[in-house]
Amino acid sequence: MFRITVLSLLSHRNGIKGHQDLAVRVPVAPGGASSGVREVSLKAGSRIAFCLLLLLSIAPHCLPQAPIITTYAGPPLPTDGAQAATQAFYYLTSVIPDGVGGFYFSDESQNKIYRVSADGTLRLIAGSAMGYSGDGGSATAAQLNFPTGIAVDAVGNLYIADTFNNRIRKVTPTGVISTVAGNGIVGFSGDGLHPCYETGKTGVQSTT
Repeated sequence: MFRITVLSLLSHRNGIKGHQDLAVRVPVAPGGASSGVREVSLKAGSRIAFCLLLLLSIAPHCLPQAPIITTYAGPPLPTDGAQAATQAFYYLTSVIPDGVGGFYFSDESQNKIYRVSADGTLRLIAGSAMGYSGDGGSATAAQLNFPTGIAVDAVGNLYIADTFNNRIRKVTPTGVISTVAGNGIVGFSGDGLHPCYETGKTGVQSTT
C-alpha cells in the first residue's frame, strides 16, 4: 500500500500570506533495494501541496462516524406513572374494568398491557417487547406477541390472549406471568387434555 504520512505544516514565511509548506513522509521504491521511507518538504503553492491540504480539509468529513439515531417526529413511548391522558398509544385492542374504578387495556403494536387507575395514573402490567419469554418471572419483563383479548378473574388474575404466540398468559396480582394454555403451535387439538396442550387461542372472555 502506498501511503503518505503528513509530519507537520510549516509556515511559509517568504510566500503569499496564509500559504504553508508541508513536511511529509513517503515510501521510496517499496520492495526494492533502496526501499525505505524519506521525508520530503513540499513548498507552499505547489500543486502537490495544494492537493494534500485539500485532502486534509475534507478527510474528517469522509471518515466513518459512530451511528447516532435521532427522533424527528412521533411521540415517545408511554411513561409508566404518568397521567394516561397525556400519553400516546397506537393499536388498542381490548379494554376491561379492573373493578375498583380503573381499567386494563392492551396495546397490540407495543406488545404491552397497561392499567389505568381511578386517578388516571398509567401502569405497565405486562410486556417488554415482541417475542415469547418470561414465564415464572416479572410480567413487565416478559415478551408478548400481539396481545389482543384480556380478562380478569374473581381473584384478580389477568389473562392475556398472546395471539401470535398461540398461548394464553396469566399474570397474578403479584405480577408473575405464566402460560396456562397453548403450546405455540397453530391448530385445533387437545380436547380433554391439560389446557397447556391446546392451541390456536386468539381471544378470551371475562370469567367474572
